[in-house]
Amino acid sequence: VSGKPIAQIMKSWTEQMGFPFVAAKVLSQGPEGITLEIEQNWFLADGSELSEEEKKKTWSVPLLVSSKETLNPVVHLITEKKKTIVIPPKSNENDWILLNSGQKSLTRILYPKEWISQLARGIKTKEISAEDRAGLILDAHALSKVGNFEFVDLVRLIEGCGDEEKYVVWSAIEIVLNSISSYLPNEQISSIFSAFVLKLIKKAFSKIGWQAKKEDGHLDKMLRATLIRLLTAHSTKDNTDVVQETKRLFSSYINSPQGTSELLADYRVEVIRFVLRISDNDEENFQKLISYFGKLTNNVEKKHVMSSIGFLKSAEYKKKVLDWTMAEVLLQDFFYPMGSVSVSGPLGRDVAWNYFKDNFEKIKSKLGKASPSLMDAAFGSCAASLSTNEDADDIKNFFEKNPLPQSNRTILQKIEAVRIASKTKEKISKSPLAEASFWQSLNVE
Repeated sequence: VSGKPIAQIMKSWTEQMGFPFVAAKVLSQGPEGITLEIEQNWFLADGSELSEEEKKKTWSVPLLVSSKETLNPVVHLITEKKKTIVIPPKSNENDWILLNSGQKSLTRILYPKEWISQLARGIKTKEISAEDRAGLILDAHALSKVGNFEFVDLVRLIEGCGDEEKYVVWSAIEIVLNSISSYLPNEQISSIFSAFVLKLIKKAFSKIGWQAKKEDGHLDKMLRATLIRLLTAHSTKDNTDVVQETKRLFSSYINSPQGTSELLADYRVEVIRFVLRISDNDEENFQKLISYFGKLTNNVEKKHVMSSIGFLKSAEYKKKVLDWTMAEVLLQDFFYPMGSVSVSGPLGRDVAWNYFKDNFEKIKSKLGKASPSLMDAAFGSCAASLSTNEDADDIKNFFEKNPLPQSNRTILQKIEAVRIASKTKEKISKSPLAEASFWQSLNVE
């Protein structure tokens, strides 16, 4: 029906691993059209160098080319390593062009650098569809992490999203913001970055608000949860409106019978984490949550507490959480509080990983003959926020002295992931994203 060699296309996808990224380069342009050189390569998320043999891999990639004025995308089938194609010209220099319209092809697209400003404009004005706005942002993020795309240009794509209303796009933006946040070099830059995030989400959050509405659909609920995650992650005790509402919701949660609180499950963990993070009453909050946890009968509600409690402010109480976990939490759940401590910030990262190392034999004893997956979960949770080459070396050295054969694959995967994170952190440290002036120069409307 389509007139395309479907069997040939599918063979390239089913008989080899992975998927490609497609890089486009403008060779020439004029009234007759734009000539592009298209080159495909195997996309590796860790940015590894390809061997000579791996560089020869190709897929049958259908590119769906569209622009602001195109009603129906034009399909170009890319089967070679490199191919030259001609596409219709732009009607003016501000027009954008998409090479994977509708996100139909399983491929990352690396656009010509000179097209980025037009694509950013199309995202800002929403002339580009929501699915393509999200796809552009996610492709740029993935390609930035492996060094094919500039982080500065990635930020430029989301800079104009202050009027964005679609959940699918905010979900992509959240991934980018969380990634950048985890790699920033110091607290000063992180604080300035947080101010940018709060400004970016301001309009969208003012429309969606804290509380559910009768007319909310499923995507509205997911959008609210996404925006509240960003709001609470980047607010401080100086954001008085956020502090006031989160404390009210937390009080409602702690003092209401199970399942009747105003604090909705969609964003319960985020609100509890924020209240614990800004509070100076660790002992009071610890006792409240432990007491409330003991009354719960619903496992989902229990998980909310376990996933939040590690955000208590001090190292002393983060360690108390881990001691409580070892003593009181059921075997199948005890890694949840560990992960909560680990992702609670730099202090929690160090407390959790050091606790795992210092209490390794106790953890092994607690697990006994339980499934190795539980040890994998405990290790993964305590090491969740490690992100430097020194951390990777520490993991390697620790398990050389304390072998854990049944978890060897998980350990190796974690070491690889930490080294990838370290590379990304280094890229950002050498980019304008590590400078206060860059974030202060952004024009969020």
